[in-house]
Amino acid sequence: QDRSEGMPSLGEAPNERGKSALVTLALFQSDPL
Repeated sequence: QDRSEGMPSLGEAPNERGKSALVTLALFQSDPL
């Protein structure tokens, strides 16, 4: 039940993407534009 994005169950692919998105969001929120 890890094929939520339609991609092959790579295991770390979705996890890394999620972490990257979270980090980017945190940086954007921390850095005033």
